[in-house]
Amino acid sequence: MRLTPTERDRLLLFGAAELARARRARGLRLNVPEATALIADTVCEAARDGARLAEAVERARSVLGPDDVLPGVADVVTEVHVEAVFDDGSRLAVVADPVGGGGLGDDAPGALLPGRDRPEPEAALRLPVTNTATVPVSVTSHFHF
Repeated sequence: MRLTPTERDRLLLFGAAELARARRARGLRLNVPEATALIADTVCEAARDGARLAEAVERARSVLGPDDVLPGVADVVTEVHVEAVFDDGSRLAVVADPVGGGGLGDDAPGALLPGRDRPEPEAALRLPVTNTATVPVSVTSHFHF
């Protein structure tokens, strides 16, 4: 079977989405790749069914909720971009906030938390040095005295 790269990508996406559907049917919560694949596949299938771009994005936005994904997934999957073939041509669909909230906020993976205040730096010490050797004195590997 000869497939174009686009057709291969679509089949790969479908396979990942089917895996996500099977795991979800078993009661498992989805991880990032599974959630992304399911959302993207929903857009592509809606486009194939003849839906308009806005309708396809809405279907994708409603396919998963915070209880369907593992903790932290909603914080990682903040947008899903997928190129889908609609009746009037190929378009890029952007699904913003696809999981519908449920983020962990400051407990999310990669969240920036405020650190401790830095202590005041110690005063600089000035020390006179006289080199009587024929070679320079190396303070570090990059700076010579």
